[in-house]
Amino acid sequence: MLGAKVAHAELDLAFKAVWRGKLAEAAAAWRDSAHDRDHRFAVKWGPVDADGNGTLALDAENRYSRLHRALRGYNETIDALQALGNPADAGAA
Repeated sequence: MLGAKVAHAELDLAFKAVWRGKLAEAAAAWRDSAHDRDHRFAVKWGPVDADGNGTLALDAENRYSRLHRALRGYNETIDALQALGNPADAGAA
């Protein structure tokens, strides 16, 4: 199982945005203003051991981009999610 406690978690993220109007328009305006920000994350929770770093940025279709990540314990995480009785969560993973 994933466990009741997260052993380690960190997130280093900073960005500034002003949201006016529709989300797609606001995201495009933020993307086009070149407000990219470097960030880092890490989490250790049961079999999940993930970390990554990159730049918070959006591509031309407003999808998150420029992230390097590593995930260890992938199969064990899916097994743990299945054991919790929700196959949709395991399928999403």
